[in-house]
Amino acid sequence: MKLQMKTLTTLCMVGVLSGCQQVYSIMYAFNRCDQPEVQLKLEQVIHKDIANISATQLKSIIENDQVIIDGQLLQRSLKPVQFKIENIDKIKKMRSSDQTMCTARVTAELPSNYLTDADVSRALNRESNVLESAALSQLNFENNQISTELNYSVRISEHEVTVQLVNALHFTSFMQKVLIDAHLKPSRLTALALDRQKKQALLNNQNKTSDDYQSVLIAEAQLKLDQANEDLNSVWSRSSLQARQKIQYEQELWAKKRNLECKLNSEGADNPEVFRLNCETNMAISRTSELQQKIFTLS
Repeated sequence: MKLQMKTLTTLCMVGVLSGCQQVYSIMYAFNRCDQPEVQLKLEQVIHKDIANISATQLKSIIENDQVIIDGQLLQRSLKPVQFKIENIDKIKKMRSSDQTMCTARVTAELPSNYLTDADVSRALNRESNVLESAALSQLNFENNQISTELNYSVRISEHEVTVQLVNALHFTSFMQKVLIDAHLKPSRLTALALDRQKKQALLNNQNKTSDDYQSVLIAEAQLKLDQANEDLNSVWSRSSLQARQKIQYEQELWAKKRNLECKLNSEGADNPEVFRLNCETNMAISRTSELQQKIFTLS
């Protein structure tokens, strides 16, 4: 009886070991890097990391572009992006755990309008374009495709497979930036147009103020000229007919000279009209003094 029990126990133990081996084989197979379930999980994790905008990034966007972006935006923007995972390989199997380190080449194909919009958006902010940024981030960029080698860990548990990215920050951050820049293109164009309108309005206002000021200066100069001419005419009118006849021609020559000389000298001046009027005023004042002396001599 004891022998039978021992044999039965041995058989059970063999059965248990066999079952464990089968479970381990299943788990190991499911834990392999190239399993479809693992590839799907890897793509989901990449999606999640790209869509996960940090609070710091959101604050920066709000401050720089005055635009609020929620996390759902990148989720929607990611839908047209096609991911391809290839050249999958196992780096090593961790002996102390059920974790496997894997590597794969991940390629993201973006719609051409995303890249065009992102480049326009970056140009508005005087930033490097997508191609230049890809090179700086050590990413391959060709034919609308961004690709890089990524390492990731795969862990099998009783209920799920967990995939964790190891060195994907440069890739996910780059993808975030492209999607955000593409989304911000309309708002940045609008901001640029508004800025130009404000500058033009300010310039127009400055020009109007300048024109108004110039008008005041011209009016002021004209008043001074009118007064100088009035003083000159007053001296002329008070002189005798005989004296006026003797200097009539001289006075006419002086008037022509004043007109031509002041026009010529005003060319190239900051305010030609004000310069001309002031010139005529000064010459009228000087002529008034000369005329008084001549009339006194001829009287």
